[in-house]
Amino acid sequence: MRAVATGNRTSRRHERRTGLRTVLAVPVLIETSSGPRSARLCNLSEGGAMIETQALLEPGERVTIRGGSVAAEGIIAWEEDNFLGIEFDRPLEEVDVARQILRSSAVAHRRQALAASSFK
Repeated sequence: MRAVATGNRTSRRHERRTGLRTVLAVPVLIETSSGPRSARLCNLSEGGAMIETQALLEPGERVTIRGGSVAAEGIIAWEEDNFLGIEFDRPLEEVDVARQILRSSAVAHRRQALAASSFK
């Protein structure tokens, strides 16, 4: 795992986090200095997110995440395998996190319903 110093501390994937993280599986777009990249939002909190991507991005790189009801700028705090930890410049509003959770749940329920109907 590679990490980068952010603020007065070093961000690491396994450090103690202050915000509640919600597990998701939402397609997002990562905007970088080298162009847009596709990714999957794996978890989300007010202060950051974990994404999965095939893009080769480095800790310390600035990114913007867009997808669902989320649009946030931040820095890649860590990288491990195909996963990246993003620390947001400004915390998301609690309502924006809740909106994304509801949206993700609705999509998951539709997928389950479609899958169930295809077996009939």
